[in-house]
Amino acid sequence: MAEIFVFFFHVIQFLSVELLPKLKFFKENPRSIRIFPIVCNLATWRLRKRKELLKEIEKHGRLRAKAFPGRAAIILELLMLTEEHIIAVYEQPNSPKVGCYVPGTGIPILSDDELDVSDSAPIVNLAWHIHDEILSYLEKMGFQGSVLPIITKDDFLS
Repeated sequence: MAEIFVFFFHVIQFLSVELLPKLKFFKENPRSIRIFPIVCNLATWRLRKRKELLKEIEKHGRLRAKAFPGRAAIILELLMLTEEHIIAVYEQPNSPKVGCYVPGTGIPILSDDELDVSDSAPIVNLAWHIHDEILSYLEKMGFQGSVLPIITKDDFLS
């Protein structure tokens, strides 16, 4: 099933949504059509979120990011975000991730001690599953800018 999902995701980038069901693959694997709406939603989200982030980058320059759960590497890859888009990801000072890089990128993972909270440029929250906790943490640090969730609960609702 995972291979089918990856296949759909890569194909949908190059073909129109209308053409996909007509592919030979679907005729040979009729059960695979069930995953088609999920892939379409993912592709739509990807385009919308990338456009949103690129607009912020155009306005503010490279963005900062907060919190790096390992699964966020998949999201950064899907959105094709690299060190050209994100200057650094900030983690709590005692995190073993500090001093490392986001896998597959040149994005450094730095300590929150290095985060300039007086800079009001937005921060991308990569820990979408604990968004409220991250907001509270940043507020306690004195950050008053906006926090952009990488994923929201409404992103995949029809």
